[in-house]
Amino acid sequence: MPDSAGVRAFPTDDSLCERCGYPLRGLPIEADCPECGQAVAESSPAKRGEYGNPKSGWWIAAMQVSVMMFFAPRRLYRGLSIQGGNAMARSYLAGIALACGLAWGFLWGPIIENEVFATHAMLGACLAIVGMTYIEMLGVTAFSRRRGWRVPLCLAERVCCLAAAGWMPGVLIAGIGLLVLSAFAAGEPWFERFLGLVRVSWICYGGLFVLSLLWFETLVWLGVRQVRYANSWPDSGHEA
Repeated sequence: MPDSAGVRAFPTDDSLCERCGYPLRGLPIEADCPECGQAVAESSPAKRGEYGNPKSGWWIAAMQVSVMMFFAPRRLYRGLSIQGGNAMARSYLAGIALACGLAWGFLWGPIIENEVFATHAMLGACLAIVGMTYIEMLGVTAFSRRRGWRVPLCLAERVCCLAAAGWMPGVLIAGIGLLVLSAFAAGEPWFERFLGLVRVSWICYGGLFVLSLLWFETLVWLGVRQVRYANSWPDSGHEA
């Protein structure tokens, strides 16, 4: 974290208001943005780095991100560090994908009574979550480049990996929905035929995708909105 002298040196020549993107060059830190009225000090890089910092311990950072992502995602992204590597974010995505896969296999396994198929469903859910998260990352990078936002590939990856927490509700809703359906329709001929279809997995994965995508996409959009004009210290190594 820069010292007080470094904080007082903000804004620099390339600093932008993090709310509206207005150039802050030449304004004192005590001033307000002429465009939107937000205090210039609120756009200082010193405001970032509060959340998702692996220096406080991986498990502490992961739990902090998970809680904040569900209760205060804007605040989380506003205090998200844009410096350093993405090892913590990638590990967080891997943990979410594994948790979702285990939950999906645990919820769906008793219904289909086929361990091999349940294992495939679990692995499929893990791979699908990782794959779609990185597809979203590429989309965010391309969209941000067209809009002139400060969201390069490395920052888009961080935003999307942390937003992966949004996949979990869809997995639980889809899995619990199948359990409820099986409880009410067990023994019914139409339900037995439904479970006997090879393509039942397509229907289930489709439901998982739709339910999860909405939450995940919302978290990604909230994150991009909070980091699109993010400022960094000149020696941070972050490419805006």
